[in-house]
Amino acid sequence: MNTKKIIAKGLVLSLLLAQCSTTSVAASAPSVKKSLTIVQGKKATIEVKGKNIKSKSFQSTNSQIASVNKKGVVTAKKTGSCKIKVTVTYCKSTKAKKLTKKVLTTKITVKKKSQAVSASKAPVESVRPEVTATPETTVTPEATIAPSESGVAGKNADEVQVLTKIIEEQIALGATVSQDLDSDEYVWNPTTGRLWMLFWGEKGLQGTISFSGLSGLTSLYCSGNQLTALDVSENTQLGSLFCSENQLTTLDVSKNTKLMLLECVGNQLTTLDGGDNTALLTLDCKRNRLTALNVSKNTALTGLSCSDNQLTALDVSKNIALTDLSCAGNQLTALDVSENTALTSLMCYGNQLTALDVSRNTALTLLNCITNQLTTLDVSNNTALSSLYVDDTVEVIGYNGATQ
Repeated sequence: MNTKKIIAKGLVLSLLLAQCSTTSVAASAPSVKKSLTIVQGKKATIEVKGKNIKSKSFQSTNSQIASVNKKGVVTAKKTGSCKIKVTVTYCKSTKAKKLTKKVLTTKITVKKKSQAVSASKAPVESVRPEVTATPETTVTPEATIAPSESGVAGKNADEVQVLTKIIEEQIALGATVSQDLDSDEYVWNPTTGRLWMLFWGEKGLQGTISFSGLSGLTSLYCSGNQLTALDVSENTQLGSLFCSENQLTTLDVSKNTKLMLLECVGNQLTTLDGGDNTALLTLDCKRNRLTALNVSKNTALTGLSCSDNQLTALDVSKNIALTDLSCAGNQLTALDVSENTALTSLMCYGNQLTALDVSRNTALTLLNCITNQLTTLDVSNNTALSSLYVDDTVEVIGYNGATQ
């Protein structure tokens, strides 16, 4: 399977949905350089090595020190150090129908032209510090197949007709999607003949698009386009949706109750409701225009990134499985994480917090709360804390390590 350049940011789970062929050729796991040193004002590119890569996204742990774009180009802004988290989705072999997600990190050191610089005091947005690769995970969502469809050879005629119409409409608008339904943009269920996975990242998709009629679709990648509206209301088997870097102003996933991974980074969303999606594990909605975010019924959620929005309030009291929370760069005046006792990473810098209680978050290993309005911070109960980022003006109680 050829490499596909599908940008999908976020975080931490993967899907899909069949067994690898026993005759397929295994691909090497993706890898990146463990460290890069860049002179202030210069750029460098993080190269992801590996085969059968379906998507890759890049996230800086400290965009004030070094920023990174969706192509992996790092811009060194000021002296210090940070990390770039690289999330890669790939197939383990050339004929695999199952996706695996792997998270890698590259340490970035920004130096002045003639001297090295000491540790940074700027924010970090790494959801897993000091980790070069998280364990590979594959998740197989349950699919419902009608008995009358079992044993269908080839492709389902109705879905071929629906997909062909979408392709023709988008090509007329200038998209570069393939008309060859056997290309690796499309993965078909070998049992039902229904479309299983669709890879349309950076294909020049335009305007409004609806995937109604593709009832077997479980993974949809349409990031990096110019879509203004996306209809997935009839795709009830959808387990993963990547629609980042479009121009979406609304997104309705209320019917997608099997959704486990949603990445909608860099759109123009003002509100987002997780609905009744109790299977949702990872939600990455940063860099939108959100003033309201409802995740109250997403009780299985383990990773939430809603940074760089316009949120004035955030309720995560029902998300007791949450381990990684990034809500930096909003307008929060209060944040209650008392129910999130599994939390290991909390990124809440760049808000307006006057107090922060982490006394019940005893599993916390990373805390970044700089650029708030805190005067004191008590971390006496956080004995696992290994990375603490806090302003110099804040009185820190109960921490024996070095603050950043």
